[in-house]
Amino acid sequence: MPDPEMRPDLAPFETLAAESDGEGMPRDPENEIRSLVAAYAAAMRDKNAAAVVALCDPGLVRFDIAAPLVTAGGEAVDEAGLAEWFAGWEGPLGFDLRDLEVSAAGNIAFCHALARFAGNRRGAETELWARWTLGLHRQAGQWRITHEHCSAAIDPETGRAQMHLD
Repeated sequence: MPDPEMRPDLAPFETLAAESDGEGMPRDPENEIRSLVAAYAAAMRDKNAAAVVALCDPGLVRFDIAAPLVTAGGEAVDEAGLAEWFAGWEGPLGFDLRDLEVSAAGNIAFCHALARFAGNRRGAETELWARWTLGLHRQAGQWRITHEHCSAAIDPETGRAQMHLD
C-alpha cells in the first residue's frame, strides 16, 4: 500500500474539489468515484457489457492486459467485443478489487487497485490478478472513464506474466 506521506499535496485544488453539485450540496469526488467503481465492478460480475461501456467516455484510451497494447475511441469502447469476452466465462465471473486508492481534484480523478478475475474460462477454473488503473474526467456533472490500464507484472528472469499475488 502506498505511503500516505508520499502523496502529492492537493491543497491548491481543494477549492475545485469542493464545488457544489448544483443543488447547494458540496460534491464529494472521492465518494463519487468509489460509487462509479462499485458500479463498474457490479457490471463486470453481471457480465453486463452495456453497463460497463456506459461508464466510459467515447474517447476512452485503453491499455489492456491482452493484445493489442492500446485501443482508443470506438475500438476501446466496444460493447460487442466485451460481450464476446464475457461469453468466454462459463457461469459467474468473479471480479473483485483490492486496495482501491482514489485521488480526485476538480474534474480529474485517478484510481488504482489490484483486480481479481475468477471463474470458469473456456472450461478451466481460472483466477488471475492484475494491476488496474482508471483515469476519469467529470463532464456535464458526470464522471466518465477516459483511460483504463490493466496489466500484469513480469518476472524479469523468465519474461512471463505473474498473475498471482505471491
